[in-house]
Amino acid sequence: MSAEDLLELLNQLLFTSLAVLALIDYIRYRDTLRRDVALLFGLLGIPFIALLIANITGTELATWLAILIVAALIAEPYALMRIVRYLRVTPPRIMKFALYGMIAVVAALVFFG
Repeated sequence: MSAEDLLELLNQLLFTSLAVLALIDYIRYRDTLRRDVALLFGLLGIPFIALLIANITGTELATWLAILIVAALIAEPYALMRIVRYLRVTPPRIMKFALYGMIAVVAALVFFG
């Protein structure tokens, strides 16, 4: 195993564990902030979980899984805006615009990608 492979595996394990720990924290203490943090790290963890499973099983990613990974990465900025909302007041129209824009991009990805 080369150093590059080791760093890739450690990166996948780190982000996967962050996603799982954020989800466990939200399940234990349910509030809106923890929900948004779990959403943020969960979306970030989806590509790493999928790649980790693909590496362990030695198979290639299915087409629907590749689309799910791209959709999760597209939704990441919206989830980050939800976190920023706790630190600074964000106008509701900007949040709605971000949500509708994200939905439009994901729909275009699914239908035309």
